[in-house]
Amino acid sequence: MRVAVLALSLVASSPAFALSVPTGPYAGPALQAAKRGDCEAAVGLLNKGIDAKDGEALFWIGRMLDLGTCVAADPERATKFFSAADKAGNNDAKLELATKYGLGVGVEQSYERAGELARASGGRPQEGANTYSVGYANTIRGVAQRKIVESLPSDLLRQSFSGEILIEFSPRTQQVKVRPGPQFAMRSDPPTGSSLRRARTDIVRVAEDVWRDAMSKVPVPENALLEDRPVTLGLEVDVKLEPIDPESLTPLILTRPTTRLGGAGM
Repeated sequence: MRVAVLALSLVASSPAFALSVPTGPYAGPALQAAKRGDCEAAVGLLNKGIDAKDGEALFWIGRMLDLGTCVAADPERATKFFSAADKAGNNDAKLELATKYGLGVGVEQSYERAGELARASGGRPQEGANTYSVGYANTIRGVAQRKIVESLPSDLLRQSFSGEILIEFSPRTQQVKVRPGPQFAMRSDPPTGSSLRRARTDIVRVAEDVWRDAMSKVPVPENALLEDRPVTLGLEVDVKLEPIDPESLTPLILTRPTTRLGGAGM
């Protein structure tokens, strides 16, 4: 069995809840086609979803454009699809759109708007923290989430584990506390033991490094608008062993700018 991080670009999860598994007539089959490396079929199905104004399809198109999966990366255009998906009622799109507002990619930068969207996404309520601080923290989370799995050392990628890493972040003082979530587990080993403890320790260390790096990549906030009440967020980690040939994943992980997405005005 070879090790593969299956559909890494497409299925990295959101904090506090995993992305909804696509079940609709367009996004579900499109994601399966992408996993097989059939990008032409994936894009064709999602283009049909555009015509149908299907919120799930619009969201996954945004993901593909954001990360250069099967198509040339275009983060600003991705923002338009996330916005359209949000208007079509797709809840997953709210958190992606929150990150876009926090970064100012394809929209005017606004931590306040990012916080509004993050609160509306159905994640942790962040009671006590003001909206600006929530938006700032969630923008860092969005950047860190994209990097967490690809930053894991190779020995951890040879294991099979999943779970949520919890980040307690104080926006004004920039203090960070990291711990594994209660459901963190290695599927290949019992839920206790030295291998699980080592994995937890290593992943917590990686998560803290990734978070601090993400802090340096987001727009500098207005310190006077930040509160120091801790905001708790999650980074989802899901690394699987899959009995497939890694060569078949090449079109999925690398940019293939030969396919086109439709969508008038987007």
